[in-house]
Amino acid sequence: MSDLDVNLSQETLDFISGRRLTSPRPNPAGTPGDPYDLTAPASVIVPVATPLVNELPRIPVAETAREDVCLAAQNTFKKSDLAAEEGDARARHFAELIYALKLTEQRWLEEHLPDVSQPWKTVRVGVTRDYYGYQEDLGDDLRFTAAVGICLLTD
Repeated sequence: MSDLDVNLSQETLDFISGRRLTSPRPNPAGTPGDPYDLTAPASVIVPVATPLVNELPRIPVAETAREDVCLAAQNTFKKSDLAAEEGDARARHFAELIYALKLTEQRWLEEHLPDVSQPWKTVRVGVTRDYYGYQEDLGDDLRFTAAVGICLLTD
C-alpha cells in the first residue's frame, strides 16, 4: 500500500483506471523508461489544499523559453505487494502521486510568487512539461514517479 496520505474518491480512481496511460511523447532528459501522459488524470484531481494550482491559468511554453523547475513526487513498492493488489494498481498509484505532486506544486508557487498586489500585474503558470509519469524497475521494487515542469510568467 501507498505511504502517501491521499484520499481519492472511487469515482476519480474509476476515471483514471478507465483511461489508458499512454506514452505519446519523447522522454524528457534524464527520465528512465517511457513516460506516461498524466495530463488527463491530473485534470480530475483537484485538491482543495491547492488553490493556486487549481486557479492560476496554465500556458504551454518552450522548455528553453524561461528558467523552469521540474517538480516530482515518487513512491516505491515491493513487486510482491503490487502483484497482490486488485484492480488497476498502476492507475491508483499514479493518481496518488499526482495528488502529492499538486501539493508540492502549491508549496513551490507559494514560495516563488512575485508581489502581485498591483492590479496591472497578472501571474500565469508556464508549463514546460505537462504532467507525466514513469515507472522504474528496481529489481524487487518498482518506483512510480509523477512530475511536471513549470515556470512563472508575469505581465
